[in-house]
Amino acid sequence: MNGISIPIHATRSEQEEGITELLNFLDKAQSLTDWGDLQARTLFESVPMWRREPFIRLRRWEEKFALSKVKATTRSVTAFKQYLRIDDFSVLGESHVSE
Repeated sequence: MNGISIPIHATRSEQEEGITELLNFLDKAQSLTDWGDLQARTLFESVPMWRREPFIRLRRWEEKFALSKVKATTRSVTAFKQYLRIDDFSVLGESHVSE
């Protein structure tokens, strides 16, 4: 699924490289999870009266933040660009040299 594998008969250096790739993948996955939690927190805090409630039912949440399919897609694209700190996805295909 993540494209990372460590062959059973890998050399020590191949194992170390695979482990490093796997750990980097897990860091990125956790970063995305943390960012998603932050986005949910931001939406929750945009409804001040909810702060006094012990929990919000999913149906209520979805009613509050319901969007048409087009608007939901647009919101998702915008949010993901913000997460990546880019203005356009075309920059993902470019190679960058950082100093």
